[in-house]
Amino acid sequence: MRLLDLFETGRFLGEGAAMLNRHHPAWAMPYVSHLIWHRHLIVELDRSLDFDTAATAISEGEPCCG
Repeated sequence: MRLLDLFETGRFLGEGAAMLNRHHPAWAMPYVSHLIWHRHLIVELDRSLDFDTAATAISEGEPCCG
């Protein structure tokens, strides 16, 4: 399963990170942050990013950096 598939219908960042690594969800956060940075995950940026931030994967589109 791809990490983006976990956020296909929307979910909290912490929930997705825990699904990726149950024992240490914080270790998954760099991968989640990478997807946010490259605009593959949409989040509301009017508050700080944490495990309770909702995120949704966007459909396949043009990457931001290439």
